[in-house]
Amino acid sequence: MIAGNMELDMRNSVESMLRRIARTAWCKGCNEIVELLTVAEAASVAETNPPTLLLWILKERVHCSDLRGRLLICASSLQRSEAATGELDHRPG
Repeated sequence: MIAGNMELDMRNSVESMLRRIARTAWCKGCNEIVELLTVAEAASVAETNPPTLLLWILKERVHCSDLRGRLLICASSLQRSEAATGELDHRPG
């Protein structure tokens, strides 16, 4: 029984690692290999909504890539940009 649990844990770990590798790419803005997130995932990580995230992209606060017609967000730029601090949420009135 223990061997079966270890095998299942190992399989889950390998699958998780392969999914993460499959979602990495070179980010020209960061000049490094980064993890890519969907718009929904990135909005969740940044605790915002997709329209605000798209504003951040337009303002070049986060990096994005279009892979096979799918917009993906650079997780590194999302975590170290003004987007993470919420500064862009305060628009002058």
